[in-house]
Amino acid sequence: MLKQLDSSIAIGSDWEENDLKNLWVQGYKTVIDLSTPPEGKQIDQAIVQGLGFTYINFPVSARNLDAQIFTDFKSLCQSSPAPVYIYCPNGLRSGVFGLMLLADSKGFTEEQYLEEFATLGIDQKPDCPLRSFSHQWFSCKTAQ
Repeated sequence: MLKQLDSSIAIGSDWEENDLKNLWVQGYKTVIDLSTPPEGKQIDQAIVQGLGFTYINFPVSARNLDAQIFTDFKSLCQSSPAPVYIYCPNGLRSGVFGLMLLADSKGFTEEQYLEEFATLGIDQKPDCPLRSFSHQWFSCKTAQ
């Protein structure tokens, strides 16, 4: 799965060399890998950098979903060469984090975020920690 959210953000679960070459041709400059070492599905950093991308590993798991992680992720994206491709093995984390980034920049409501998320075709279970995480983020955002 590979989906462009806007002109500066793409998300997905693909990282084969041909997929990355296509992203490079489209102008993408940075690959952010949200997978964790225990998953054993991290992108091969040597391949990514060999194609010319900036490679960043920013592991996200249910254990590190807290108030600061999205702030750190947003700062990382803003300081990285754009456009960025956000990767995780099944597309769920990249979808959530990529859409939250888009929601933040475009001023989406939680309802708009959920509508956009539904178009991605990513399975997210009702008890998924990422669902609670994004809901809490929107709750805090609207409370400000």
